[in-house]
Amino acid sequence: MMPEDELKELIAKRLTLFMNSTVESSHFDIYRSSWRSNPNIGGAYSMPGVQTELSHWTDMAKPIDDRSWFFAGEHTYSIYRGTTHGALLSGQVAAKKIL
Repeated sequence: MMPEDELKELIAKRLTLFMNSTVESSHFDIYRSSWRSNPNIGGAYSMPGVQTELSHWTDMAKPIDDRSWFFAGEHTYSIYRGTTHGALLSGQVAAKKIL
């Protein structure tokens, strides 16, 4: 529920610490949605179907549009999918690809 400008400042501060180099919030854009307040989703949680294969999880983690869009989250990390740890690790993987 954080306003976008505050969120960008927080992200810039965290990236500055992570990269050991100053990152300004004006240097990037963020795109987000809130699944919890989205009336079409209502905070629902999905789970893989019977026919889900490991490659489906790997495909979700691939960059889109020639490496300018990245998806991260527990659903993109096959080893720890469905966990906070998986979300953390997937974020690290996406950050390394960006760098």
